[in-house]
Amino acid sequence: MNYRLKQVPEDFIVKEIPKLSFSEKGNYTYFSIAKNRCNTEEVIQDLVTRFSLPRKLFSYAGTKDRNASTMQYASVRSRIRPIVTERYEIKIVGCGDAPISLGDLEGNGFEITIRCLDSLPEFPSFFINYFDDQRFGTNNHLIGECIVKGDFRKACELSHSDEVSYHLAQHQNDFVGGMKKLPFKILTLYVHAFQSYLWNLVACRLVSQENSYRVPYILGDLVMPAMQPDPCKIPFIAFDTEAEGDIERHYSDILSGLKLSQRDFVIRKFPELTCQGGERDLVTFPKDLVTGALEEDDLNPGKKKVKVSFGLDKGAYATMFIKSGIYSSSGDR
Repeated sequence: MNYRLKQVPEDFIVKEIPKLSFSEKGNYTYFSIAKNRCNTEEVIQDLVTRFSLPRKLFSYAGTKDRNASTMQYASVRSRIRPIVTERYEIKIVGCGDAPISLGDLEGNGFEITIRCLDSLPEFPSFFINYFDDQRFGTNNHLIGECIVKGDFRKACELSHSDEVSYHLAQHQNDFVGGMKKLPFKILTLYVHAFQSYLWNLVACRLVSQENSYRVPYILGDLVMPAMQPDPCKIPFIAFDTEAEGDIERHYSDILSGLKLSQRDFVIRKFPELTCQGGERDLVTFPKDLVTGALEEDDLNPGKKKVKVSFGLDKGAYATMFIKSGIYSSSGDR
């Protein structure tokens, strides 16, 4: 399917819709991050270096794409000053008594230009709440799987980290120590990516039906049903997950194929990485969708472009919604 997203950062504009109140006093400084051509964690790591502060003092509600023009909020338990660089701008917006976390995010607003089109996509009123490519990177879920399985040698190899390699050069075969050289948030990201991959597999099985189409992502194809399934929540697999019915059966089958059990999600070498399950809506819905008219694509001669704007609840992937419109319109069932 020939279409293009994020051909330039300005094609993909994301703005957080926060649930925050700002004051003039508090232990935490709240600040906005406007950025492009870098991801959220890269900005935070740069701030850690600039202000000589521990990484654990910083927090934010969600990671935003590298190849996009984004605005989001973050916090630090300290005082920092505004910064303008080529890739990002920091503005101080107030103070508070608690760090910013995922619970402080209402959702995200999007303004997206889709390029290299031949016709206008027809966007559905719902889509399956799959995790998309941004969650997985090159091999995040594979590193997470290795951590859960206790294969820290392979996890170190897949990390391609200079810090890990340097530690192993000094401490041969200390693979657990090598992984501990990575920031805790990155280690958590790996485990969460693996949980998200398993969630996608279960959701895909639940919504499989005759009248459906397939949407590709970095790890394969996902089933998108033409008819809206009954809304429900699918838990993330963890040591304490209590799934029932088809969801329990699918998880059990998938874990068996990977030679895993729920007990393996108690990560004894990294007890701080042992996370509880939580859950995620199977179906999600775009809000305030506005689809523009087809226009000539100035970056791809002979092709068309269209601008769409909409809102999504926190955690939902705009790229998955765009794909659902593109591939449902193709007629490829």
